[in-house]
Amino acid sequence: MFVNSRTREMISNLKGRISKALTFSKKLSEEEKLILGGIYNSIDEIILWDKKLTKNKATRFKNILKEYVNLIEDSDKLYIKKHITPILKKVLEQEWVNE
Repeated sequence: MFVNSRTREMISNLKGRISKALTFSKKLSEEEKLILGGIYNSIDEIILWDKKLTKNKATRFKNILKEYVNLIEDSDKLYIKKHITPILKKVLEQEWVNE
């Protein structure tokens, strides 16, 4: 699916951190919950994609995630700033597929 295991590991790590943040949902605004939930669902879709991940499909997923980054990067929550946004940006910089 992915070009290397490091990319898949980073995506899985990001999913875990988002899951952790969502467990503290009382401390998150409704907007933050929706954004983190959207990122989580997008990652699930990427991981569970049962067909070959093409360059086009990877680009579409990355564009969705970029939109979420734009929405969440100004969060004032320390956990989001330190543990989610930086990894999300690294994931977006990675090559996902060879083509």
